[in-house]
Amino acid sequence: MRIPLFVLIILTFCSLKSQDLNFTSERYNWPDQNKKFENIPDSFLRADAVILKDEITLNFKGNNINRRTSIKILNLAGLNKFKKVILPQKFDLTHIDNNYWKQGRYSDIQVPYIREYKINYFAARIIRKNIITEIPIPIDTKKVFWNSDNGEHLYDYEYIFNFLDLDVGDIIEYVYSAAINGQYDSNQFYINDIIPKLRTTLYVSSIAPEEFKEIDLIKIHNIDSLSYTKKSYVTSLKNIQEYNFEFKNLKPVNYTQNCLAGKTLPHITASIYGLKKIFFNETVDNSNYLFASKFSWYFIPDSLINKPKIYYKYNANIRKFVTKFPINKADTFYIDFFNNVFDSLNSYKYISTEGMHYSKDAQYSLNSGERLMKKQLLEEFLTETYSNILFEKNIFYYIANVQDRRLGFHDLQTRAHEKYEINFIALPTKKSYKFYMPRYNGISFYPDELPFYCEGTYCALFPKNTKATKQIPGLQELKFIKTPISNYNENVRTENAVFKINLDSLIIYGVTKENLNGQFSTILRHYYNKTFIDSTIQKDYFKKCTEKPNVFSENISKSSESKIFPFKTSYNCSLKIKATKDSLNLTNWFSFILKKENFSKSLTNNYYFDFTYTDTYNFMFEFNRPISIINIEDFENQLTNDFFEINSKIIPQGNNKYLLSLTTKAKQYILPKEQANLLKEYLEKLNKLNLLKLKYNLL
Repeated sequence: MRIPLFVLIILTFCSLKSQDLNFTSERYNWPDQNKKFENIPDSFLRADAVILKDEITLNFKGNNINRRTSIKILNLAGLNKFKKVILPQKFDLTHIDNNYWKQGRYSDIQVPYIREYKINYFAARIIRKNIITEIPIPIDTKKVFWNSDNGEHLYDYEYIFNFLDLDVGDIIEYVYSAAINGQYDSNQFYINDIIPKLRTTLYVSSIAPEEFKEIDLIKIHNIDSLSYTKKSYVTSLKNIQEYNFEFKNLKPVNYTQNCLAGKTLPHITASIYGLKKIFFNETVDNSNYLFASKFSWYFIPDSLINKPKIYYKYNANIRKFVTKFPINKADTFYIDFFNNVFDSLNSYKYISTEGMHYSKDAQYSLNSGERLMKKQLLEEFLTETYSNILFEKNIFYYIANVQDRRLGFHDLQTRAHEKYEINFIALPTKKSYKFYMPRYNGISFYPDELPFYCEGTYCALFPKNTKATKQIPGLQELKFIKTPISNYNENVRTENAVFKINLDSLIIYGVTKENLNGQFSTILRHYYNKTFIDSTIQKDYFKKCTEKPNVFSENISKSSESKIFPFKTSYNCSLKIKATKDSLNLTNWFSFILKKENFSKSLTNNYYFDFTYTDTYNFMFEFNRPISIINIEDFENQLTNDFFEINSKIIPQGNNKYLLSLTTKAKQYILPKEQANLLKEYLEKLNKLNLLKLKYNLL
């Protein structure tokens, strides 16, 4: 019998974890009553606040975290920023203002999900005019929500500590201790913050079986060896590793999403991968595991041997499904076969893992094989479905593994950032590979199409079904390749439009041909088609050619599409716009990716563009009565340098017709922070163009 949805909701809320405020009865004794700090450098005085000292202890052998932080408030913005402290805290800079981890229900969550997090004590004090005052801290709690891997809703609490009596110029100090269970959020701990830090100390300890004494359990990234010491010793058959880090005058970090924090900023990875002896000691010969000693990765190379074909209902449905796609003998690498399979799965109804729990599709009596017969694809069994189809046909392939390029790159020495990895399928061809991105979050890609955050990055290849092909030396080994990357001549959006302006009715009739190539097609065609969109990228991308101010009627139809690079998709659009009498207001008529308002602070690191591009607009304005444009010169803009281009002008065409031509380009993937002035100039010109009015007089 199925349980009604409202009953499930009631049962779920009945099992809520209660808030734990027992720590409020714990008294903390401050060890010093004459607190002095170093002078703040002039370069830091322009900040909203400065962290004077930050002392962090990550004790993974004792499963706790301690922190003591002192912050000088320099202005009102700094006061507003630090008038409260929220626990648990984020130490992963890529989680701050980063859409990748802030989709849908996650967008308002300010704290990381940490299983079995318990506060032991919290205390705070204010230092005002050299007088130290310990202050009571009012505490609020708030429920926060996550989804588990299998789609179930998880609930927990954030703890909000409020500083009520706080003034500009004050120094606030807070200290706390919390118990953890060996894991902390993404297990990435960054040293920098979004404000400057004068002095930072970080102590990290780990514990593992003695056999691990030759392996660094704490991974160190972008940190000079002079900034830390390491101590390693064995006691009671346990390997203890301790690290002490010390930093001075750390600059703040802005634009974390586009500074490639994992590649450029100092941090540690504290995740201890698979502390099981079998992963480290077994070999291919005696357990069919292959472990690459430099990487904490393991995989089963001979899956056709280790995964026997079992004849039961699920497999029968898989076999029935693949019979729809006969294999041509000339299809040596099975590319045509899997292209057809892939296209078919892209058209199936996508059912999210959460939907399997809380929607009308929650029918666990049906296995994923039966769902295929009903043209349904389950998120919960996504990887398994694609893999089993290839397994059923004995097709050799690779699991391709990359890091989300926005967050970092694979370190060729260690597996560094597991939380940021993305898997897809690679079929080998004669000289290269054909990539297939499964329908993560419901998004459908074409064969060989990769979103920008998987382009131009190191890709680890893991062989699967190796007995399906000849034994070639090196075939079963972990290998790395670079994924291809598109350029600004391939990532092209072209908007060709005719706008007929009736100066009597004050209505503009517009017809537009929208051509999307490369990453513009990869991102925007889903938005135009009203299917699943990539919510991990910034919302500024999602704007249709019909989304202009004062539109009161619109129609969009797809005119063509290509499944071959650069995946060109075209749309025919029509719209009606309310006009004004003496001018044509073109504010927000363009869909520029970069906007001045998103860069209110100076760059502190190199800026990495999502992708390079060319964005072109050709607007033909046809007036029903003779007019003369009185500000043509406002539309004449030109900018050319190694990083950006802008060309815009209005050209009279005769018969009351005027062509506005505008092209903008971002030509390089990396903008050094020293060249930030070029970005500022580019944004200023784009902003000016986006606010223009076409002014005219009637003749």
